[in-house]
Amino acid sequence: MKYSGNLSVFTLGGTSYLGDFENVSFEVGSDTEEGKGGAQRHSNKVIVKQEFKATCSLMRTVTSVRETTLDLTTLTLGAIDLKPDVRTLNLNINSTLQECSGRADRYKTYQAVGTMFSGSGTLQVQDAATSDLIEEMVGALTGLQTTLSIDLGGTAAVLPVTLTKAWYTLERDGLYIVSFEFTQRGTPTSITGNTLVALILTGTALCAIVTTITTLGDRSGSTVIESCTLTMPEQGILKETYNFTGLGAPSVT
Repeated sequence: MKYSGNLSVFTLGGTSYLGDFENVSFEVGSDTEEGKGGAQRHSNKVIVKQEFKATCSLMRTVTSVRETTLDLTTLTLGAIDLKPDVRTLNLNINSTLQECSGRADRYKTYQAVGTMFSGSGTLQVQDAATSDLIEEMVGALTGLQTTLSIDLGGTAAVLPVTLTKAWYTLERDGLYIVSFEFTQRGTPTSITGNTLVALILTGTALCAIVTTITTLGDRSGSTVIESCTLTMPEQGILKETYNFTGLGAPSVT
């Protein structure tokens, strides 16, 4: 039986992630429309369009070294240094796509017309602290329009954000934990490091995928990165998940 070890090639944008993936999928699907006549009992689905998609989950790796929560170098929200207190952090990036294939084209293709990111996290609060993000939320609105600076596992970005929500949770025998959410406020001013993250954040978002299964051949194609999620857990390896939408026909050889 074929198994994960039979994936002999896996590249995204020309870079091999064969040694970094947790899972990979490649899907070819059909859109159908009901074609049965009014006097017919049984359904008769007609294919009207096709497209392919791909997904993957990657362990963040820099020069063959797995990046973990220990590789958080910088995390600030405006003038607030969150690094000593952050417990978890998620960054979600999405491309807004418009389908633009020709009407007689068999496969769908897409144009990226927008980029949106948002995120969330949880913080512990130092015993000597005199304020928290709850206080920030009820302060001046101008204080909610700020900048998130992050250097995590070799990916560095300066992101204009709006703090949209903050709340605290207290459980018996537990820590005082503040959760927060933020959303995009304009164009990122700096992005370095991870190429895939930079692609979707800067709006380019185009990425070629090549997968090769031993004896079966290639399942490959040109895609646009539809979404990306970066996850920093409480402790452990940093994870990245991606969803790709195909541009035109896939290559299956």
